[in-house]
Amino acid sequence: MVGFPRSGTTLLRAMLHGHPEIVILPEPRWLVSLLKAHTRSPLGPVQATRWLHERVHPDWYALAEMSPADVAPQLPDRAVSAPELVDAIGRTYALRSGKPRWGLKNPGADFRRALPLVRDSFPGASFVFLARDPRDVYLSQVGAGWRSGNDDLELFCLLWGIQARRMLRDLAPAGTRMLVLRYEDLVEDPERSLRELCRVANLADSPAALHEMLAFSGRLQGRVTDNPIHGNLAGPVLAANRRKFETKLPPDRIRRAAVAAGPALTGLGYPREGAAGRIEEWRERLEVVLGAGRRLLLHVPAALRGRGTLSGVRRKVAG
Repeated sequence: MVGFPRSGTTLLRAMLHGHPEIVILPEPRWLVSLLKAHTRSPLGPVQATRWLHERVHPDWYALAEMSPADVAPQLPDRAVSAPELVDAIGRTYALRSGKPRWGLKNPGADFRRALPLVRDSFPGASFVFLARDPRDVYLSQVGAGWRSGNDDLELFCLLWGIQARRMLRDLAPAGTRMLVLRYEDLVEDPERSLRELCRVANLADSPAALHEMLAFSGRLQGRVTDNPIHGNLAGPVLAANRRKFETKLPPDRIRRAAVAAGPALTGLGYPREGAAGRIEEWRERLEVVLGAGRRLLLHVPAALRGRGTLSGVRRKVAG
C-alpha cells in the first residue's frame, strides 16, 4: 500500500490486517535502503543475520512482536537477495498469525520515490495506491500537528500533483495488479471498496472475510492505536471524514489549491474548481504554479545550509 501521509493508509492497514489470509507489516522504514544496497548483491548467511540485528530498529521488532531470532529459521543456508530477506521477514510475521500471505504499507517519501525498485523487486506483488483529496490531506496534517495552518497550501498541492502523477506512472507496469482506491470511496462504501481490493490482490471476499476487515476497531495495538492522530481507528468508518476542506477553507483558497494540484486531481476523479474556459484555466494555473515555485525557492537556501540537499524542502512541503 502506498499513498501520502494522512491519506488513510493506517486505516486500510487495520482493515486488511483482519483478513484471514494476510497480515500487513508495521511500516518497514528499512526496506528501501535494503533493496538499494542488496537487490543485485546477495547477502551471505552471516551478513544477512548481521543485517537483521543491526539495520532493523528494535522498536520495529517490538511493534511486530518478533525478533531477529524468529526470522532466522526462514532463511535458506545460502546467500539471499534483498527481496528474499524481506520475504523471510514477512513470512515470519505472517506465520505468527497463522496466515499465508503478508503485505506492507509505507506512505513515506523515500518509498514513493523508490516505487519502480519495489515493483521490480517483487514482480508478483499487488499494489494499492490510496489517494485522498490533497486539500484534506493538508488539513489532516495540520490537525496532526505536522505543519501549521499558515503553511503554503498551493505549494503543497502542486507537489502533491507532481508526485501523484509520478506514482501512477511508476505503478502502471503492474497492470491489473494495481488498484487506485480513493479514501473518500473507502469511507463512504467500505464494503464495496474492500471487495475491489480483494479482487485485485486475489484475496477471498467472502462475507466472513469482509466482516473481519470491517471490525478493525482497536486492532493495531500499542503505539499505533495509542497515538491520538490515529483516533479514527477506535471507532467505525465515518463518511464525514471526507471533503472537510469545503467547510474549513475559503472558496478562493480551495480553487487555487485545486489549480495547483493540476491534472492529477481530475485524473483521480476529484472535482476541480477553476476558471471557465481553457485559456483562462491555463492562465490561472500558470500564475499559481509560478507563485508556488517562487515560494519554493525561498526554502532552498535554508535547506542547503541545514542539510546540503533539497530533501528538507521536500519533507517540509509534501510530507
